[in-house]
Amino acid sequence: MVELIEARKTAAKIGLGLQYVLKEARIFDILTKLSPMLLSKEISAKVTIICKGGTVLNKVFLKRHAKIF
Repeated sequence: MVELIEARKTAAKIGLGLQYVLKEARIFDILTKLSPMLLSKEISAKVTIICKGGTVLNKVFLKRHAKIF
């Protein structure tokens, strides 16, 4: 989880609101923790993962293309 002081510095540096920076950091934290499980062959063979909402969809890692959108 991102520290509040670090988030304030980042928000000021890039010109975005503090709440936006905190939300983005939290989403990346959640996706980082979930990705090993969601990308495992055992789980991905049994379930379909659906991400709803632009915030998450912009951060989905596409293994085949090896980049984050």
